[in-house]
Amino acid sequence: ALHGGKTAARAAVTPSPEPASNTALSLGEDVLAVLLTWLAAWKPYLAAAIAAALVVMILLMLRFVVRCIRQLFMGGRRPRMVDNAPRL
Repeated sequence: ALHGGKTAARAAVTPSPEPASNTALSLGEDVLAVLLTWLAAWKPYLAAAIAAALVVMILLMLRFVVRCIRQLFMGGRRPRMVDNAPRL
């Protein structure tokens, strides 16, 4: 999940014409990697909590993106559910 989130963020920032966003994203990634590595060595429970919170954030964003893509291709309609249950 973390690699997918990082890839999505990189894909969103890379086409931007100014170099500041790419530089800021790279520095942010480096700082986060060093911070989590240091925390994993000295405060492993805190590092695990931060990593878990980041995974939850990425999953929530993924859910939002999937929902938006579905609405984009379905024109805002909700998918029709097919009822295959036997009638009594």
